[in-house]
Amino acid sequence: MKHRQQWMAMLAKLTAPMSAPVAAKALTDMLPMLDDFPDAAFTLDSLESVAGQCQRVPTYAELRGHLGAWWKEHRPVTPALPAPSTERDCEAEDRQFWNAMTEQQLRERVAKVDAITGPMAVIARDALRRSTANGLAKYAPHRLSWLPPHWLPREPTDPTPLPVDPEPQQPRPKPSHFSREVLDQLRKPKAAA
Repeated sequence: MKHRQQWMAMLAKLTAPMSAPVAAKALTDMLPMLDDFPDAAFTLDSLESVAGQCQRVPTYAELRGHLGAWWKEHRPVTPALPAPSTERDCEAEDRQFWNAMTEQQLRERVAKVDAITGPMAVIARDALRRSTANGLAKYAPHRLSWLPPHWLPREPTDPTPLPVDPEPQQPRPKPSHFSREVLDQLRKPKAAA
């Protein structure tokens, strides 16, 4: 904020040298309305540009117009984001990945996947085995022979199914709500017929 106040005071000296303190106060009071400009807009170059276009202390509209025009022309260029990957790019990357894999790298991958432990190990190992076998089958089928037999799908078109929990959960019984009158009737002893 101090930097902006100094910028306004210098603008006041340049546009109204005889009454700079009064002009500085008037210009500083405009600062809250210029909050949308970043600090980088308040430089010596912008000061020179704005002051050079003013014959007197600028009004708010003149100040905003001159500073806005200078900033529009001098603000840093925002780097463009890279274009999103296309499916073709992804296919090329996948093909390159699987074709570049050596037999040793594949053995290391097999060993790491087979060593996975933990509560979700069966699912994780199965998913990684299938993705590896599918990747090789699609992009480097000549390397499928490097996989251990238990890594290959049973049938080429059928992926190995995910393991299923052997004990299905029993549905919870639905609570029954009886009125007090119904409960009283149920508690009464039955009369012999």
